[in-house]
Amino acid sequence: MSDAAAIKSNNWQSSILFSLFVPLFYFAAIFCYIRWRLDPALIYQCQVPPFLWDDQFFTRFLEFPGGLVIYLSHLFSQFYYFPVSGALILTACLFFTFLLSRAIIKHFFPKLKNSLAAYLPSIFTLILLSQYEHPLSYTLAWLLSQLFFVLYLKIQCMSAFIRFLAFMLQVSVLYYAAAGFYLLFAAMAILTEILFKKSLLLGAVYSLFMLGIPQLAQSAFILTTKSAYFYLLLPIYDYRPFLTPYILYLYFPLLLVLAQSGLLDSINRFVFHRIQYRIAIVFLFLLTGLAALLSFDSTMYKVLKVDYLARQREWHKLLTFVEKRPSDDILVAYQTNRALYHLGRLSSDMFSFNQNWRVNGLFLPDEARKFFSIQVSDLYWDMAFLNESEHWAQEDHSNYSFGPRHLQRMATISILKGNTSLATMCLDALAKTILYRDWAYDHKKYIDYPELVDTNSYFVYLQDMQITKNFIITSGYPEHDMDMLLQINPENVAAFEYLMAYYLLTFRLGEFIAKLQSATCLKEPYFPRHYQEAILVYLHSTQWRERESLWDGIHVKTVAQFNDFTKILRRYNGDAYTAQDELKKKYGHTYWYYSLFNNPETRQKSS
Repeated sequence: MSDAAAIKSNNWQSSILFSLFVPLFYFAAIFCYIRWRLDPALIYQCQVPPFLWDDQFFTRFLEFPGGLVIYLSHLFSQFYYFPVSGALILTACLFFTFLLSRAIIKHFFPKLKNSLAAYLPSIFTLILLSQYEHPLSYTLAWLLSQLFFVLYLKIQCMSAFIRFLAFMLQVSVLYYAAAGFYLLFAAMAILTEILFKKSLLLGAVYSLFMLGIPQLAQSAFILTTKSAYFYLLLPIYDYRPFLTPYILYLYFPLLLVLAQSGLLDSINRFVFHRIQYRIAIVFLFLLTGLAALLSFDSTMYKVLKVDYLARQREWHKLLTFVEKRPSDDILVAYQTNRALYHLGRLSSDMFSFNQNWRVNGLFLPDEARKFFSIQVSDLYWDMAFLNESEHWAQEDHSNYSFGPRHLQRMATISILKGNTSLATMCLDALAKTILYRDWAYDHKKYIDYPELVDTNSYFVYLQDMQITKNFIITSGYPEHDMDMLLQINPENVAAFEYLMAYYLLTFRLGEFIAKLQSATCLKEPYFPRHYQEAILVYLHSTQWRERESLWDGIHVKTVAQFNDFTKILRRYNGDAYTAQDELKKKYGHTYWYYSLFNNPETRQKSS
C-alpha cells in the first residue's frame, strides 16, 4: 500500500472514530456527570418551575415575545424532578448543541466538522447548565436560533429574493418564539451575506429589519425598549453569568470573521493522522472535565441537597450529609435543626452541629424569610401553627405563582380548617400539573368526604395541636410566639424544644430553668443531654445554691464530664482560648463548649 493510500486509510478510520464513537462515549460521560454529580433533582429544587396543563396557563405565554420558549422550558423542567429523565433532557440539549455546531462548521469549514471546534459550544453550554439557577429557556432559545441558521444555510444556493423572504419569515418567528435571541441568528445571517455571498445590499436590508422588528413589536405587546431588544438574553436580567454567555454568543460570528480574514486557511492544508486524533480526543475529555470541575458550584450543591432532603423528609440522610459535608449557610443550619427536631435529637445533639447562626439558624431572620418563605411555612407547620404556616405559604404564592409547594400547603390547611372553596381551588390547580396530579386526586377525597379527615392520624394530631386563640405575631421576637403557643397548648413539643433551644443559644439560662421546671411534655427520668449541661452551667454560676431539685434530672455521667471540663480549664489557669483545642476535641459537641466560646460576655472578657 502506498503512503498516500495509507494516509487516506488512516484519515478515514480516524474520521469514523471521531464522528461516531467519540460523540457516543463523550455524551454518555456527560450524562453520568449530570445524573450523579450535578443531579437534576436539585435544579428542580432550586427553580421549582410552575407548569399547568391548562389553556389559560398556556395563553399567558402567548402574550409576549419569548413566551413559547419559556413555556417549553417549564414543561421540560418538570422532568428534572426525576434524575434520570432530567439528565436525559440536559444531555439531549448538549447533544443537539453539538449537532447544530457541527452542521454550521461543516458548511463553512469542512475540515473542522469532526474537530474540537464542533464541541466547544457544548462545553460552554455545559458550564451554563452547571449553574443551578440557569433556566432551560435560555438554552432552548439559543438552540432555536442555531437551528434557524442551519436552515438558512440550506438555501444559500437560491436567489437573493428567496433568501430575503426566508430571512423575514425566520426572524419574525424566532423573535416571537425566542425574543432577544433573534439578534444572534440575524447577526450570523448578515455576516454570511456580507462576508461569503458578497451581498452588501442584502446585508444592509437585513440589518434594518433586525433593528426594526422590536419597534414593531412594541406596538403589539407591552414592552420597554430594553425588553423589546434583549429579553431572554442572559446578561441583561436577574440571572447573570459572568462571561460564558458572551463567549457562546460570539463563537460562530467570530469563526465566520476569522475564516473570511484567512486566519483559518492553514486548516485546509492540515492532515490529521490517527495519533493526532487520539491527542485531540484526550484533550477534549480533559477540557470538558476541567470545565465541569470549575463550573460546578459545590456550595450551592450542599444547600440545595440539604433543602431537597428536608423537602423529602429524609431526616437521617440530611444529618449524614451535613456531617460529611459541613456548610456555613444559614439555610443548611435551619434545615439541620429541623431534622434534629424531627428525629428527637434537637435537645441532645444540637451542638454537635454548626450553630454559628445562633437564633437565626432556628427561625431565619426577616431578610432571609422573604427568600425562603415556604421553608418558614414548613417550620410553623411542624408546630401545628396553621394560620402562620398558611400566611407564609401565601407569601410564597405572591413571589412564585402556581408553585406546587405552597398550593399543597394551602390545600391541606384549608381542608383542616374546613375552607372547602380554597382547598378545591388549590387542588384543581395541582390536578393540572404533571408531578402533583395524583396527590391532588388523593386529597380531594377529604373534601368529598370530610369524615375521612379523622382517619388520617397526622391530620388528627394537627387539629388537636391547632391554635384556638388569636395573638399578635412578632417575627422579631420568636420566643414570644413560642411562649404563646405553649400557653395555649403546653404539649406542643416543637414549640417547647425550639423555645428551649432559643434560650440556650441566647444564654438566657434563668428563663430556661423556669420554663424547664414548668414543662409538662418531658417524660423521661433524665433531662435531655443539652438541658443537663445547661443546668450544670447555671448551677455553677450560682455557686450551686439554687434549684437543688434540678439534680434529679441530671445523670451522674454528665456531672463527671462537667468536672473534667472544668478540670481542663483549671489546668490552663482558666485561659479558655489556650485550652480550646483540648476542650474542642473532648467536648466540642456540648453546650459547655458553645457557651464558653460563643457567649459575648466570655469573648469580651478574653479580649
